[in-house]
Amino acid sequence: MNPENKKHNISGITIAASVIILVLTVITILSIVFYTTVTNRFNTAENENVQNCRYHYAFIGNSSSSLDNMIYEAAYKEGLSHNAYVEYMGRNLDVSYTKVELMDIAIDAKVDGIILNGDETEDLTKAIYDASLKNIPVITASTDCSGSARKSYVGISYYTLGQEYGRQIARNVSDKTQSVLVLMSPNARNQGQNIIYSGLSDYLAKINIKSKFTLSTQAVGDGTIFSAEEDISDIFAGNELPDIMVCLDETNTTCACQAIVDCNKVGSTMLLGYYRNDTILDAIRKNILSCSFTVDPKEIGIDCVDELNDYKSEGRITEYQTIGIEKIDSSNIYNFISSEEDKDDEKDL
Repeated sequence: MNPENKKHNISGITIAASVIILVLTVITILSIVFYTTVTNRFNTAENENVQNCRYHYAFIGNSSSSLDNMIYEAAYKEGLSHNAYVEYMGRNLDVSYTKVELMDIAIDAKVDGIILNGDETEDLTKAIYDASLKNIPVITASTDCSGSARKSYVGISYYTLGQEYGRQIARNVSDKTQSVLVLMSPNARNQGQNIIYSGLSDYLAKINIKSKFTLSTQAVGDGTIFSAEEDISDIFAGNELPDIMVCLDETNTTCACQAIVDCNKVGSTMLLGYYRNDTILDAIRKNILSCSFTVDPKEIGIDCVDELNDYKSEGRITEYQTIGIEKIDSSNIYNFISSEEDKDDEKDL
């Protein structure tokens, strides 16, 4: 190679390497500035709202979930009555953050405790462990993160819920074998759903009618409501539907209620759901959804705050606190519709 060309090649490589290093440096600096700005915004909120409160707790959930929002409202009110401020992390920001990112922000903000809608992902388990290293207690609400360093879980008994689904399915037993499809969360986000499935299966086996049903599961979506809508719509658009479809969370229940109408398949399968919102209650009223099992979000929110307060002041906490389950069907639907209307009236005042 010509020495002059070799010199130019080396010079070009040096310039390219320098540009790459410069770009990486700028990206790193901007990331640090952005993260610090976001953290400062949370700290500003803390200074403005917590100055007269003894404790500052962070709530981390899904702002599109009516269950999470109602749990937060109850936790917020309970906190104020006990000199504690509960902040919904990330709800009023322009950018969406994952639970893990919000956990990191809450830890950096040095909150006194965290109420978290958990899942079974490895990253969230690590984030909970990081909080424990900073002596920040974490309570999982509604959905657990088993095997993590969380101090307490407040929510349903997964196995009991499965038994309730099994009891409802058993009432539909007939001479022919019926197919039952249970819609699950993707991957290992919710190990509790495996326990629900076990409870359902065990109940049918216990009363000796499991042979009358073929049980199967299907993971839907990738954790977002949009992907769940697409996957569930594809199921209803298919030629063959299960005799019974079981939805284990609010998102899948809502999507199934909409998809069965959109695909003109009402009456083609018996739908069983979880929780309640306007869409779910309306579906039960119109006999689109056979029933839905629900919990009292107010009880979960209050218990989470009380558990944190007890832990902070006395060092004691209940590791597993179960909340009762209630079935909504045609026999009591109007009680729940009236209850939801009363809540809307309160918001308008």
